[in-house]
Amino acid sequence: IKDPARITIVRAIAGHTGQLLEMGMQVRDDGQLVMIGDQAIVHLEIVVLIPAPRRKQAKKKKKVRTNERTKASMVFQRRLRDLEARRDVHAIVQGMRTHIQDAGVQEKACEVLKNLAMYTNVATRIAGVGGIEQVVAAMAAHPAESNVQEQACGALSILATNNAANTTQIAGVGGMEWMVGPMVARANQAHIGRTGGIEQVLAAMAAHPAKEEVQEAACRAMSCLVYFDAANQAQMAGAEGMELVMAAMVAHPTAVKVQEFACHTLLKLSLHSSVGSRAELVKHIKTAGGVALVQQAMSAVSATEATTKWGLALLADLK
Repeated sequence: IKDPARITIVRAIAGHTGQLLEMGMQVRDDGQLVMIGDQAIVHLEIVVLIPAPRRKQAKKKKKVRTNERTKASMVFQRRLRDLEARRDVHAIVQGMRTHIQDAGVQEKACEVLKNLAMYTNVATRIAGVGGIEQVVAAMAAHPAESNVQEQACGALSILATNNAANTTQIAGVGGMEWMVGPMVARANQAHIGRTGGIEQVLAAMAAHPAKEEVQEAACRAMSCLVYFDAANQAQMAGAEGMELVMAAMVAHPTAVKVQEFACHTLLKLSLHSSVGSRAELVKHIKTAGGVALVQQAMSAVSATEATTKWGLALLADLK
């Protein structure tokens, strides 16, 4: 090869000896590219053996962009506590959208929203700025991250909480605004069901059966989501939700809160299902071994007062 530029190219690919040998070629010490046992080849297209400079440049730019995104995620994560103190739910939700692929951001942001959702006026704003959709999106984006699933389930359960405690004034912690009011909770309950929240909660239970924290948070969320909501009840039943709740009871017999919230979920389904579906639902719980599981939960040494109360009510309703 006479052309100096081509000799330079040949030298640059001298490390590709395996590929050259396969082609029946070799690079001599003088830089000549020759056929083995033959004369030098003058005309040869070898560009394919050399990475294109532009592609190298693109990889470098991609790496820089990745580093920038990582830094931005870390900065936002450090800001979350300040945003929580200011109750700036718009900035929190916007940050979750921007950093949707960062599991650490999603986990911490869901935890912050869970804390803020206990204030009635803030819970309303969380729903208004798309917070419910973003919590559900976080679950969908990180199905294998148990911490994300746990915190997201916790956020959904607080947003959908609707019980007598919600209307009780709690001294020293902000009075009546501390807990989510029933009307706000009912609206959020339906909102979560419409945006795929039940599907994601049940998916979390199925994906992390051995994680007690996920099962507890998910059972609690389901007990809130199915309360007097026929559409959510139908979703849960259609996605084998009762089986997942009872599977959690079997997998975590000594987990006090798993047993408590599982009993509560089954009770709410039994008591508040529509007349047409109630008979089928009760039959389903019985045939799946629900009675024995509830009795076992109640007889455990560590059983809470709530487990006993809800268990007795469920057994009475199943007769």
